[in-house]
Amino acid sequence: TSLGVAAERATTQLATGDRTGTFAIATLTQLLAHHDPTALDRFLHELVGQWRNQDVGGLIHLPPASDIDGSSWFGSAHFDYVVEMRTGDGQIEARVCGKRDVAPTWQVVGSAPCSDSEASAQAVERQPSGIVDEDGGESTPE
Repeated sequence: TSLGVAAERATTQLATGDRTGTFAIATLTQLLAHHDPTALDRFLHELVGQWRNQDVGGLIHLPPASDIDGSSWFGSAHFDYVVEMRTGDGQIEARVCGKRDVAPTWQVVGSAPCSDSEASAQAVERQPSGIVDEDGGESTPE
C-alpha cells in the first residue's frame, strides 16, 4: 500500500511538473521474490493505468521469462511492448516484442564488455615486443 501511494504521488509530480519525465521501476525481480505475484500484477495494472491517465511514460525492468514461468514476461499484458536484451559473441542485441508494425527480430545495439580474462589477453597482446627480464632490464627477442 505504501509503495502504491508513493508511486501515485510520483506519477502526479511527473504529470504536473514543468519537465517531462519517465517513471522507472528496476526492482520488480525483488518485489516478486517477496510478494504474491497476483497482488503485484494488480499493482502493475493500477500503476500503468495511472501512467496512461496522466500521460506519463514508464519503464519496468522485468526478470527474464525463464526466471518466472518460462512462457511470458510477468505483467506484460499491461505494457505496450517489451524490449528484450541478450548478449553473445561480444555483442548486445535487442528486439521489441508486442509493438505494432515492428518485427520482433534481434538487432545489434552495442558491444558487450569483455570479461577480466579477455581484458588480460588483450593487454598482453598490446604490450611491446620487448621482454622485461627478472632484473628489470629490457631485452628484445631474437
